Amino acid sequence: MTPHYDLSAVDRFLRDLMNSDLFGGRVFVLGGDWRQILPVAVHANRTTIIETCLKNSPLWSIFKQFSLFRNMRTEPDEQDFADWLLHLGNGSLTNNCQLGEHIVEIPEDRVVRDSIVDEIFGSSVTDMENLSEKAILCPQMKIP
Repeated sequence: MTPHYDLSAVDRFLRDLMNSDLFGGRVFVLGGDWRQILPVAVHANRTTIIETCLKNSPLWSIFKQFSLFRNMRTEPDEQDFADWLLHLGNGSLTNNCQLGEHIVEIPEDRVVRDSIVDEIFGSSVTDMENLSEKAILCPQMKIP
């Protein structure tokens, strides 16, 4: 979610610090899904947000792109959910919801009705090793 000018600043800093070319001669690995991680631009419209995207950086042409072929967020027995996520990301879900064009209906089996903390971590935290493998990610939203 970093604007492209941040990447340019890191490049300039490392060039100066290391007295070397591109990123101070260091290898950078960037990861993410372009459908999910547009940069945060306060009070910006859609066009401005896209313009600040890393793909619009003058440095973008030097990056090599690799694609993953397995969804690491789902388990092997969750292929239906993995397919749903892919359709969601591609914008190809059929919208049966009557609430509006940009509203997505979440499948009932994916809705947590009780405590999301208990759902993710369990009701008793006894296995500390497994805690490092679990997380709850949540975007911060401002409601006008």
